[in-house]
Amino acid sequence: MVELDSIQGDIRYRPQDHRYTHIPTGRELTSVSRVIQRIYAVKSWDGADPWKVEHARIRGTAVDRVMSVYLKEGSIVIREPLEIQERVVIAQRLFEEQFAGQPADAQVIVYSLEDGVAGTMDFWINRKVIADLKCTWAVESSWALQLGAYATYAAPPPERLGVLHVHPKVYRNGGKWIEYPVDLCRQFWASAIRWWKDSEALVAIRK
Repeated sequence: MVELDSIQGDIRYRPQDHRYTHIPTGRELTSVSRVIQRIYAVKSWDGADPWKVEHARIRGTAVDRVMSVYLKEGSIVIREPLEIQERVVIAQRLFEEQFAGQPADAQVIVYSLEDGVAGTMDFWINRKVIADLKCTWAVESSWALQLGAYATYAAPPPERLGVLHVHPKVYRNGGKWIEYPVDLCRQFWASAIRWWKDSEALVAIRK
């Protein structure tokens, strides 16, 4: 299946290669995830079977896609495989426990021309809470960087940040809401973006 480009405001996003472009200037923006990969490459799946890693990525993307439809439509009919259905049900429950009755948008692009970086927030709840959905086995330290980027670029600035961590083999009830401190995550991202810009300058010198 070929995924089509999406446009939000001045940003065009191409999912095939995770590419963001600022339409008025034609400038390509680096993704938040690519910045994190450059400066903080440690992942819980280091040394894991590549097939299992790819399977987990596809599964997580599917859960995220179904949850996005759920937020837009208010209800869904799940036609995905059982393991995805199970995770969607858990994600729905966690979301409703935290944010029942609050308006929410899914897949919201944020960016900074100054930094040359863009990213996509999974959920923007009542324009006050940024929430990301994760289906990996372990909690990643890099999640704080990702949330910090979103908190830095979102307008208005969020009051809360967190991750809906879904994994039926990790948690007795299938998942957990993990809250992150907004100011600290933004500080982490400020350090990360400075480091990334320095690394880009080093690469330019080497060339």
